[in-house]
Amino acid sequence: MKKITSLAFLIIFFSAAFAFNATAKTTQLTYANFFPPTHIQSQLAESWCKEVEKRTNGEVVIKYFPAGTLTKAPQTYDGVVQGIADIGMTVLAYSRGRFTVASAIDLPLGYKSG
Repeated sequence: MKKITSLAFLIIFFSAAFAFNATAKTTQLTYANFFPPTHIQSQLAESWCKEVEKRTNGEVVIKYFPAGTLTKAPQTYDGVVQGIADIGMTVLAYSRGRFTVASAIDLPLGYKSG
């Protein structure tokens, strides 16, 4: 019985020791946007990056790149696919034919001429 109690104590002790030694890893992401820093979309994106860091207690940090400094607007999708940026903001007009279902949003519905 003493052997089982000692073994249980050691298991609990080492489990607790390793649990407290574990440090949270920080995940760093990059966010490419084509709007200038003064544009409302850019300001909202920057606020969102800060909010993500706050809500994850600093475990996720997003470095924001406005004004096409990381990828230009037409190359944002390709930049994310190629790993230049982790997150990218673009518009459907810059990636015609890639997102066929979503492209329906750009159709001039209700207008007699496009």
